[in-house]
Amino acid sequence: MANKTLQFTYFWADEDVMQADFAKKYSQAMTDWAVDFYARYGFDVEVNPPPDNKPHVLPLSKFALQKRDGIRPDMRSSDEQNKALEERRKRVEEDQARSEKAKKQAEAANNGPEVKRLEAELDDLRRKWFAVMDEIIASYNRDEYGLRELLMLKYLNDRIVHGERFTVVFCRFRYTGLMQMRMPERGTTGQTYDKLTQPIVRFYGSSVVLPLWSGSFAIIDPFRGDRRNVAHEAVHAAGHAHPFGQYLQSVEKRYRGRRLPGRAFEPSRDRSLAPDYDDPAFDFDETPHYAWFRGGYDDGPSNDLMNYTLQDPEPTEVNLRPAHVDLMNGAYFAK
Repeated sequence: MANKTLQFTYFWADEDVMQADFAKKYSQAMTDWAVDFYARYGFDVEVNPPPDNKPHVLPLSKFALQKRDGIRPDMRSSDEQNKALEERRKRVEEDQARSEKAKKQAEAANNGPEVKRLEAELDDLRRKWFAVMDEIIASYNRDEYGLRELLMLKYLNDRIVHGERFTVVFCRFRYTGLMQMRMPERGTTGQTYDKLTQPIVRFYGSSVVLPLWSGSFAIIDPFRGDRRNVAHEAVHAAGHAHPFGQYLQSVEKRYRGRRLPGRAFEPSRDRSLAPDYDDPAFDFDETPHYAWFRGGYDDGPSNDLMNYTLQDPEPTEVNLRPAHVDLMNGAYFAK
């Protein structure tokens, strides 16, 4: 049986990012890594534009989403991004509370004109509150929707965006100063956006409507990301998500208030508490202890492709777990 081919299409946020990437050959190194890694599991990798030892911006400029001033995805936490908006929301809510209190006092005093004035004031504050909430919600998707708009324009103008290929956009990410200092020089720095579950459009004037590109795509910072980034994000695009939430870490056992000697019982994460001590004849107390998954750092063993532990490993130093081999065989971009 012939190997399945994983089909990737690369874009760059703008021509400046493309030129800087070509000079350092970062995306080329990611491609070479993915080719060597996936070959171990019976996959070929095909990239558009095709790899070139001496790429130039001019003949490949159609793969730049913008000529200059491309989108720089904001990698700060949503709380940090929305700090100013949250402060505005709190101020509006405080004003609402004061106006509500004043309105009740005016109603108690049968002051009709003041009640009417405060009702109008509250209506205005409600409009302000909804406007701030709209901005907060939009800020979560600003970068994603901006890139989807540009990808749709590329589809309409150049027909080089395809739903059956894994789309990767190389961008310079924005970080805060503290985040920048704490980051390793190279690491797994990417994000994959899932396919939209319902169409979203943007309006231009009163007559022009542009639907956003709805397919899954990934963003990668080539200047920070290690060589496995494209291969890593491809597994996300195929359907894998890093573990999230809490898991049972251990159970502390006590007998009549005394902690039993020895280590606490440490169950596997998919196993419930053993029922051995449910009998009232045993005067035992069990205290479960939970911990939070750390995303990619708890995603499989340390030498797994999806685990963050190893920094910039060689293709032979990490593995693709069997479930992910099946996932890649069924991926929308595997032909």
